[in-house]
Amino acid sequence: MKDTLKIYCENVQRYIDIEGGNTLSDTYGRLREEIGFEPICARVNNKTEDMSYPVFSPKQVSFLPATSASGRRVYVRSLSMMLYAAVYKLFPGTTLRMEHSISRGFYCRLLTADGKAVPAEEDTHLGPLRRYMQQLAAQSLPMVRKERLTKDVIEKFRRQGLADKVRLLETLHNLYTVYYTLDGVCDSYGGPLAPHTGMVTVFDLVPYKEGFLLMPPDPECPDKPCRPVPQEKMYDAFTRYLQFNRVIRVADVADLNQAVAEHKTGQLINVAETMHGNYIGRIS
Repeated sequence: MKDTLKIYCENVQRYIDIEGGNTLSDTYGRLREEIGFEPICARVNNKTEDMSYPVFSPKQVSFLPATSASGRRVYVRSLSMMLYAAVYKLFPGTTLRMEHSISRGFYCRLLTADGKAVPAEEDTHLGPLRRYMQQLAAQSLPMVRKERLTKDVIEKFRRQGLADKVRLLETLHNLYTVYYTLDGVCDSYGGPLAPHTGMVTVFDLVPYKEGFLLMPPDPECPDKPCRPVPQEKMYDAFTRYLQFNRVIRVADVADLNQAVAEHKTGQLINVAETMHGNYIGRIS
């Protein structure tokens, strides 16, 4: 028989008796009417967790809507998973690269196997991707959290063509890795995802430069996606930043970890400082 324990739910302002091992989703099921909304995640002892999180000791829990600050971050990560699944299914061999936040959205590019950018067109790319993501949302498919030995996750990612994630995991040296699956596709993220795709229905894909913008819901009007705003100087700054990274051969955290492992940090710092000096000189 499972032990009974108490958690304090901030939403209803009282202690709740639960059985050890019950998930946050189980607990929410008992409080659904009192809470009054479907949470996309929860804050457990001030840390954001997904709804499949099992509780084995007394905790303070606050269930969060998608409109909260933490909820919006979970929403965007979930959109990213849905977009990646769509790209993987519709355009095999194409790499999705999400580069940075800009113009109220997230700038993405599609790359061929040799790393060349594919201009994102509405009829050829964005329309099919948008429809596939809408189908995922309509089906309310679960985003399943899994935790496995890192060596096993690396093999899964390698078979799926996630070369950058493989390099990252190989340099982190963690024994276990958390990842999520959706529609037969797996990927890892820096935080929890939504319980199911039915909670991630508001979004848009907008052509932008040589890629496109993934637009999340507008914080002021959550039923509609954000509208992009011009940020040309920001785009130019990010472009220079990426060019800078290519020159010093540090495109991501995996490259930086590899440089540290090979004791090349001194050389890396010297090159970076020289390039920064030249750039500042051109500005002045």
